[in-house]
Amino acid sequence: MPQSLAGEQAAEEAKKKEIIQDYNLRWGPVSFQVLSSFHAEFTDNALNAAVNRSSDEILRPEVRVNSYWPITDLNALTLSLGVNYEYYVKNASINPSTPLISPGSEIALVLYVKNLRFRFHERFSYLESLYYGLTFSPQTGQFINLVNLGTFGRIDNVAGFTADWDLGALVLSLGYDHENFISDLSTLDYLTRSSELFSMNAAFIVGPQFRSGLESKASWNAYETEQLPDHWQARVGPFVDISPGEHIGLRAGGGYETVRIPRTDGLLTDSSPYYAYARATHTVNDWLSYSLYVAHENQLGWTTANLQTTYVGLSTSWKFIDKVELNPSISYGLGKESGADYVGLFWHENYSYLQASLGLLYRFGESWTADIQYTYLQKDSDLAFYDFYRNRINAGVTYRF
Repeated sequence: MPQSLAGEQAAEEAKKKEIIQDYNLRWGPVSFQVLSSFHAEFTDNALNAAVNRSSDEILRPEVRVNSYWPITDLNALTLSLGVNYEYYVKNASINPSTPLISPGSEIALVLYVKNLRFRFHERFSYLESLYYGLTFSPQTGQFINLVNLGTFGRIDNVAGFTADWDLGALVLSLGYDHENFISDLSTLDYLTRSSELFSMNAAFIVGPQFRSGLESKASWNAYETEQLPDHWQARVGPFVDISPGEHIGLRAGGGYETVRIPRTDGLLTDSSPYYAYARATHTVNDWLSYSLYVAHENQLGWTTANLQTTYVGLSTSWKFIDKVELNPSISYGLGKESGADYVGLFWHENYSYLQASLGLLYRFGESWTADIQYTYLQKDSDLAFYDFYRNRINAGVTYRF
């Protein structure tokens, strides 16, 4: 029998997922996790330049505090605060004047009413990071197409709800979020926007190992300035979710996707592309696991109104020796951006990127980890002086209190 998404059974399963595993400090009902780390990096292209490449050594100390406060058996508040600094030994002029901070919080409230489940949430984050040249984010796996911006601070606040209506073999889901994205960098003020995010899904549960149905989502994106046009993005199509065993998972979907711009100056026009994606994960045994993904879709651009992207990637985790973990990964992508950049110039850019890395992590003691990673990143563009390649070696230690 398919497992219910609502009711008493779902409530009990949700409680199990809230078991705290990594929070080892207590203050009343609040649990904490404190991490401190120090990393040193060498790169042969610190500014990701096409010409006049400059090597550098970069030092990165960081402290992060995560907290967890269970309000009820099913509801919790999480808070986090990270403080770090990036010190460039040779290119000292680009060092930030203050430490970089990244606070965040989320509160989630869950309500069960018979075969209905409601989840209300509010997520806030503020992130500061250095973007000199174009870069690849190891946190999100996203290629960020930004050029020589310095310290980029941004606020992202998302509040909304999801509702699941369990009808046995059919589960209907509805979601709504309001998002405020605020740029703290004057050259990127045009990215400040508010978005209304909608989703609606219908899933047929054929069995505990197979789900299929129809998925859809839409967003209205309204920008504070007129440099980027307000526009709709929407998609709808079928999907399948297969779990042949507890160690294998596959989800794939695709369909019609559109970008609609009510106001246009003739330079940026409507488009009606398609979207498609597939994600597969496989835990072979206690020592080896990997994940593979491929997708073609539209995203909000970092320098323009819309980014049309196609990408594929593979990441693995190989624990070939006790307490030692090897993490190779590779990804390749194609991007097409159209819009006005941060200096107000309209442009089209077609580019490709290749990112490959090999990381080694060693856990010594109960609280210490050491890691070293080599990363190669290359971008090829149809615009002059927007090509670059970079080698990077990053090593450090982390202590968890």
